[in-house]
Amino acid sequence: MLPFVLGFVLLAACFAALCALQSVLSALPSRWPGLILPVLSLLFSLGVAGVLIAQSSAGGEAGAQLLLMGLLGFCSVNIITVIFLAVYFGKRQERKDSRRS
Repeated sequence: MLPFVLGFVLLAACFAALCALQSVLSALPSRWPGLILPVLSLLFSLGVAGVLIAQSSAGGEAGAQLLLMGLLGFCSVNIITVIFLAVYFGKRQERKDSRRS
Protein backbone atom coordinates (compact mmCIF):
# COMPACT_ATOMS: atom_id res chain seq x y z
CA MET A 1 0.00 0.00 0.00
CA LEU A 2 2.80 2.42 0.87
CA PRO A 3 4.60 2.11 -2.50
CA PHE A 4 1.32 2.90 -4.28
CA VAL A 5 0.69 6.01 -2.20
CA LEU A 6 4.31 7.11 -2.56
CA GLY A 7 4.16 6.60 -6.31
CA PHE A 8 0.92 8.54 -6.57
CA VAL A 9 2.32 11.45 -4.55
CA LEU A 10 5.45 11.48 -6.70
CA LEU A 11 3.37 11.43 -9.89
CA ALA A 12 1.16 14.26 -8.62
CA ALA A 13 4.25 16.31 -7.68
CA CYS A 14 5.75 15.80 -11.15
CA PHE A 15 2.48 16.83 -12.80
CA ALA A 16 2.26 19.94 -10.59
CA ALA A 17 5.84 20.85 -11.48
CA LEU A 18 5.08 20.43 -15.19
CA CYS A 19 1.99 22.65 -14.86
CA ALA A 20 4.07 25.29 -13.08
CA LEU A 21 6.69 25.09 -15.84
CA GLN A 22 3.94 25.42 -18.45
CA SER A 23 2.63 28.50 -16.65
CA VAL A 24 6.08 30.11 -16.66
CA LEU A 25 6.71 29.27 -20.31
CA SER A 26 3.28 30.56 -21.33
CA ALA A 27 3.88 33.88 -19.58
CA LEU A 28 6.99 34.64 -21.64
CA PRO A 29 6.69 37.38 -24.27
CA SER A 30 7.17 34.97 -27.18
CA ARG A 31 4.30 32.57 -27.77
CA TRP A 32 6.47 29.64 -28.90
CA PRO A 33 7.99 28.50 -25.57
CA GLY A 34 4.49 27.97 -24.17
CA LEU A 35 3.74 25.48 -26.93
CA ILE A 36 6.70 23.20 -26.17
CA LEU A 37 5.03 21.03 -23.50
CA PRO A 38 1.70 20.62 -25.37
CA VAL A 39 3.55 19.56 -28.52
CA LEU A 40 5.75 17.11 -26.59
CA SER A 41 2.68 15.70 -24.88
CA LEU A 42 0.91 15.29 -28.21
CA LEU A 43 3.93 13.55 -29.74
CA PHE A 44 4.13 11.23 -26.72
CA SER A 45 0.46 10.31 -27.08
CA LEU A 46 0.96 9.63 -30.78
CA GLY A 47 3.90 7.38 -29.89
CA VAL A 48 1.90 5.46 -27.30
CA ALA A 49 -0.98 4.97 -29.73
CA GLY A 50 1.39 4.12 -32.58
CA VAL A 51 3.15 1.39 -30.63
CA LEU A 52 -0.10 -0.21 -29.53
CA ILE A 53 -1.64 0.05 -33.00
CA ALA A 54 1.51 -1.41 -34.59
CA GLN A 55 1.27 -4.35 -32.19
CA SER A 56 -2.36 -4.83 -33.16
CA SER A 57 -1.32 -5.96 -36.63
CA ALA A 58 -1.37 -9.51 -35.25
CA GLY A 59 -5.08 -9.51 -36.07
CA GLY A 60 -7.87 -11.39 -34.43
CA GLU A 61 -9.43 -10.54 -31.12
CA ALA A 62 -6.09 -9.66 -29.50
CA GLY A 63 -5.36 -7.23 -32.34
CA ALA A 64 -8.74 -5.55 -31.91
CA GLN A 65 -8.12 -5.19 -28.18
CA LEU A 66 -4.70 -3.62 -28.79
CA LEU A 67 -6.20 -1.26 -31.35
CA LEU A 68 -8.82 -0.20 -28.82
CA MET A 69 -6.12 0.17 -26.16
CA GLY A 70 -4.12 2.36 -28.56
CA LEU A 71 -7.11 4.59 -29.09
CA LEU A 72 -7.80 4.73 -25.36
CA GLY A 73 -4.13 5.46 -24.64
CA PHE A 74 -4.15 8.29 -27.18
CA CYS A 75 -7.24 9.85 -25.60
CA SER A 76 -6.07 9.47 -22.01
CA VAL A 77 -2.60 10.89 -22.62
CA ASN A 78 -4.13 13.82 -24.50
CA ILE A 79 -5.94 14.88 -21.33
CA ILE A 80 -2.57 16.24 -20.23
CA THR A 81 -2.20 18.00 -23.59
CA VAL A 82 -5.58 19.68 -23.11
CA ILE A 83 -4.59 20.81 -19.60
CA PHE A 84 -1.32 22.28 -20.91
CA LEU A 85 -3.20 24.09 -23.69
CA ALA A 86 -5.73 25.45 -21.19
CA VAL A 87 -2.89 26.87 -19.09
CA TYR A 88 -1.28 28.29 -22.25
CA PHE A 89 -4.42 30.02 -23.52
CA GLY A 90 -5.28 31.28 -20.03
CA LYS A 91 -1.86 32.86 -19.57
CA ARG A 92 -1.85 34.33 -23.08
CA GLN A 93 -5.28 35.87 -22.42
CA GLU A 94 -4.03 37.34 -19.11
CA ARG A 95 -1.04 38.77 -20.93
CA LYS A 96 -3.26 40.25 -23.65
CA ASP A 97 -5.63 41.77 -21.06
CA SER A 98 -2.77 43.27 -19.04
CA ARG A 99 -1.37 44.94 -22.17
CA ARG A 100 -4.74 46.54 -22.93
CA SER A 101 -5.04 48.07 -19.46
